[in-house]
Amino acid sequence: MKLPSWIHALLLVVVLLMISACSAANPSEQPGAKTAAADAAKAEEGDQLQIVVSTSPDNVTVNSPVNLTAKVSKESQPVTDATVQFEIWKAGGNPDEHLQAAASFDKKDSYVLRGTFAEKGSYYVIVHVTPKNAARMQMASGQFEVK
Repeated sequence: MKLPSWIHALLLVVVLLMISACSAANPSEQPGAKTAAADAAKAEEGDQLQIVVSTSPDNVTVNSPVNLTAKVSKESQPVTDATVQFEIWKAGGNPDEHLQAAASFDKKDSYVLRGTFAEKGSYYVIVHVTPKNAARMQMASGQFEVK
């Protein structure tokens, strides 16, 4: 049985309405959603930490003492009440062998992890920083050579 053309047109209109209703249900496409997202991004910017990762000495050598340092600040002021973890691994190493260790605050403006490296090579570091009254952790990364 062949349906009249007006029924085909009606079905097409119903399908189009359903598709447009589904896409309007997406919150990111609702009026004002972009404004709310922009406001949230601005609020997060205010919580953004500046994290600078470095080694001391600059040239790290096998079996010599080294300080891995994370200078943590917010709006140019030192953050003194954070929990800071260093995650360190050798390039090309086993992913299960990442060393994770807590850093100590140096009573000035940085968090420090002291140690030595037994093998030459490239190493990666990720610094995990969670301020005392913050809802989220922030991270910074770096790379250094042990010679």
